[in-house]
Amino acid sequence: MQARYRKIAEAGLLTALAAVLNLVSIAKLPYAGKLSLEMLPIFLLSFRQGPKIGVIGGACLGMIILFLDPYVVHPVQFILDYPLPHILVGLSGFFRKNIYLGIIIGGLGRFASHFLSGIIFFAAFTPPGTPVWLYSALYNGSYILPQIIVSLIFVPLIIKRLNIKSAIHSK
Repeated sequence: MQARYRKIAEAGLLTALAAVLNLVSIAKLPYAGKLSLEMLPIFLLSFRQGPKIGVIGGACLGMIILFLDPYVVHPVQFILDYPLPHILVGLSGFFRKNIYLGIIIGGLGRFASHFLSGIIFFAAFTPPGTPVWLYSALYNGSYILPQIIVSLIFVPLIIKRLNIKSAIHSK
């Protein structure tokens, strides 16, 4: 029973940390895109507690971001830009034995969700003469790709430093 409470507390703390890191942006883009470190805690949560808890933490993060900085034009866009991208990051826990692959897949899943939202709902922001898909890819890739790279560098270091890997393999 005590282990369950510890998992809940850890999930809450890492999700809250992700929300705080979302507020502290390294670079801001127009139309709500920003470079931040919000994915790091969700990756850590997912690798430590598994994909189920990672998905729950990711969904909670998406909802927190919605409440802190909402920009919703359609119910499907809401799903594509808030809960789904962070849920996809949480799925990285399926790759606990290869965290690099998990980070890449989770990050690309997030990119794909925002990319689709950009094509479907934000085509009006595309500069004249630019294909909508290209603009969406460049815009979303400009902040998600650096987040993936930073995660590829720091998540393994944090896991090694905190000895999380041994906790993962003992489950």
